[in-house]
Amino acid sequence: MLSLPTECYCMIFNNFRNNYKELLACALVNRHWCGIVMPIMWSEPKRKFRDERLIKIFLLTLNIEEQTLLIPYKMNFPTQPKPLLEYTNFITSITRDLYDGISFLPNLFGKHEVTADFRDAILISLIKMFLRTGKSLKSLYLEDIDCNHINIKDTTITSVELVLPQTVSDGFKRKTLDGLIDNLKETSTLTTLSFVSVRIGIKRMKKLIKIFYNSIVLNSLGVYSFPLGNRSGKLLATFLIKNTTLTSLHLTGKKSINSIGLRLANSLGSVGGKAIEEGLCQNITLTQLNLLSNNIDFNIRPNRPNLEILV
Repeated sequence: MLSLPTECYCMIFNNFRNNYKELLACALVNRHWCGIVMPIMWSEPKRKFRDERLIKIFLLTLNIEEQTLLIPYKMNFPTQPKPLLEYTNFITSITRDLYDGISFLPNLFGKHEVTADFRDAILISLIKMFLRTGKSLKSLYLEDIDCNHINIKDTTITSVELVLPQTVSDGFKRKTLDGLIDNLKETSTLTTLSFVSVRIGIKRMKKLIKIFYNSIVLNSLGVYSFPLGNRSGKLLATFLIKNTTLTSLHLTGKKSINSIGLRLANSLGSVGGKAIEEGLCQNITLTQLNLLSNNIDFNIRPNRPNLEILV
């Protein structure tokens, strides 16, 4: 029997990427099919991150250093043999479902409940493992996590979303934001960066803008649910005037993440608003500007026919 080119098999199997039962049946046909199907099955776990069997496989993939972070919590590690395939090689995105999966499965860890400290330790261990093994990993979701414990340098990450709920202390927010900034200094592959409910502050805003200036690949920036004052607006405006890579900018007041608590609309004063308006008029690369659910007090209408504005 003639064999199809691998590209043809990929196109066929991709039609079943949301049907795990059918994909698994195809993977059992022979080794060739298995090698094509497994990357498709594992590329985007999403809600599968909440599956106890998946979490067990992840725990079996931890190395000694990553396991050490969990020793103080006296958790029960899985005892079955390590999988023959390193499935985490195929994962392309870490979503919020991973956080839910850990919080909803206390029995898996030999606990009556998953406390905040224990949850954070598990998440940091798993994220470090994903960054170490994820040869295909592109998108990373970080919520209420100390970014000083992770390192995205020399990884394949192209998109980072940082979420800091309103219940998090200001001290922790400053510390984790500093950790992310240190990571961004050493990252040359990041194309998309989003902040949700994060009060950046002028000092850290200046550091971020400096990083943005040095980036030649960042093309999408999202600022959701936190106030931007006059000084922040002027800093962002200066960046927009000089930047030559950004094509998408989101300054929106809401994002559909349940746990961030009180939603804060961006609040640009007249000075900051005027500065950004001028910056947008001079920017020549933006093709999409999103101002939905916002209370920005100016009406932007640059003479840019290729610029889509959502308000």
